[in-house]
Amino acid sequence: MKLHHWIIIIFIQLLLIVAGLFVYHRYLGGSGINPGDAITIWAAVITIVFIVFAVLGIMNIDGKIKEVESIKEKQTKTFQEIEESSKAIIDQAKEAKQQIVNQAEKEINNILKRSTNRQNYFDQVTGINNEMAPDKRVLAFTSFLRENKEVEGIDFAYIYLGRGHAYMQLNKPREAKNDFEMALEVCQPFNKEKAYAALGGYYVAVQDFPHSIEYFKKALELNPQSAMLCMDIGNSYNAIGDYDEAEKYYKRALTFNPELAEIYYNKAVKASDQAKGVDKEQTEAYLDKCIEINPMFIKAHINKAGLLVRDKKYDEAINELSFVTDKVFDPDVIHAIEARGAAYRLSGNLPKALCDFMWVQVFQHDNIQNMANLAATYLEMGYLNEAGYYAQQGLNQGNVMNDHKYDEALRLILKAIDAANTMTVPLEFGENEDGK
Repeated sequence: MKLHHWIIIIFIQLLLIVAGLFVYHRYLGGSGINPGDAITIWAAVITIVFIVFAVLGIMNIDGKIKEVESIKEKQTKTFQEIEESSKAIIDQAKEAKQQIVNQAEKEINNILKRSTNRQNYFDQVTGINNEMAPDKRVLAFTSFLRENKEVEGIDFAYIYLGRGHAYMQLNKPREAKNDFEMALEVCQPFNKEKAYAALGGYYVAVQDFPHSIEYFKKALELNPQSAMLCMDIGNSYNAIGDYDEAEKYYKRALTFNPELAEIYYNKAVKASDQAKGVDKEQTEAYLDKCIEINPMFIKAHINKAGLLVRDKKYDEAINELSFVTDKVFDPDVIHAIEARGAAYRLSGNLPKALCDFMWVQVFQHDNIQNMANLAATYLEMGYLNEAGYYAQQGLNQGNVMNDHKYDEALRLILKAIDAANTMTVPLEFGENEDGK
């Protein structure tokens, strides 16, 4: 029981005592109170108060019990409702989870399918691009477009661009242009540059240089730091004689890529065109710079050899071109061709043997073994002058290189040629049908 409850009880007790005394003095005529009576009265009052409050407490307890039972019943009902709600939420969560799992599986399958399609796409496109023959590439790209037109996630711009370039190699510019325009129509934004550049290349091929400049510049807007596009624009300006604009774009290209050998080659061509061959020193300087950056820039070597031929420096021109041919052709390949020629010779197929040996001679003019093979093949075919020439060349080269491994064989060929030249063959005439 709380403090204020006790205060109320004491206050009520005091009221009852005062009331009892009032009644005693007023109606019973009493003038004083015996201490024992006072104690009896106090005890009676306390007893009555406790009885009253006990009854009230019992009544309160019953009410509290009912209240607790009511609360318990409400809580039970609430718990059941919560349990039912939780069950419904769990069921909904399970259903949502299953839907998410199903959707995820569907998306994963789609991703795997698209990934497989893309992988197949790149494999097929790579395989087609590796085909050397342009007509076969056209057929392959056409089949690919027909078979994969419904496949999602493929950028068909690559296919149109590939087929367009193949058409250009086949000298079918109209078909190429159609494909390049189709590529521009269907390409993703990041591929637009390639489509514009392809159309620029088409207009270069048909010598419509103003249009080529237009499309190259559109491509350059999408890739402003492309040295190749700057060079293409410079070349087109160079083709129409606007050398100042050409030089501006050449310089811009070199800003992005100072080691772009083709720029110096084009500057050499420009210098040669402007001066009509008179500004030879400037042209040669650009060609030398081009070759310094890219020693295998074949066109630069060819043009430099041309300048040397003009100056009648034939040996230097030959060395300039031999540098390229010696680097381009693998020595092992040349050796294989020479070995094949020897096999042809041993099998009696002398013309094919001669072709292989001559091919080797073009790219390895100091090959003594090949000269011996040439001399022997010509001798067997009856071409004594040619046999003697290569036999003597082989001996001379052996002296230069201090390699005398084939000297004996070469001398035997020369002796056979001398013997054949000194041999007198009598002419025999047969009789005709008349015996004359």
